Amino acid sequence: MTQQSESQAMAHEATLFVMQMAGDSMINAGIHNGDLLIVDRSLAPVPGDVVAAVMDDEIAIKRLVSRAGITILHAENPRYPDYMPSNGASSGHTSASTSHGSFMARVTLRSGVG
Repeated sequence: MTQQSESQAMAHEATLFVMQMAGDSMINAGIHNGDLLIVDRSLAPVPGDVVAAVMDDEIAIKRLVSRAGITILHAENPRYPDYMPSNGASSGHTSASTSHGSFMARVTLRSGVG
């Protein structure tokens, strides 16, 4: 890691976390079961980003999509349905919380472990 990238990472240290992908809902995006994901809560996700979002009290990895101004969390596997957050948030600036205290954060890096 270069000094510049190290200082950039340290600037976001409090908002970064690593999680391990569980399941196959994002397989068509190249994210496989067991992959390690770096999630940055300081980056506001925009449509097209892969995000970590709280769904039914669990963190899920989905693609953020906007259709007619409605936020949709889309699985990159046709076996899984789309999910529309109950707060109907606009996807343009979704970065922290919904009415249920859940969060959405951008996945910035992924690395296969196998």
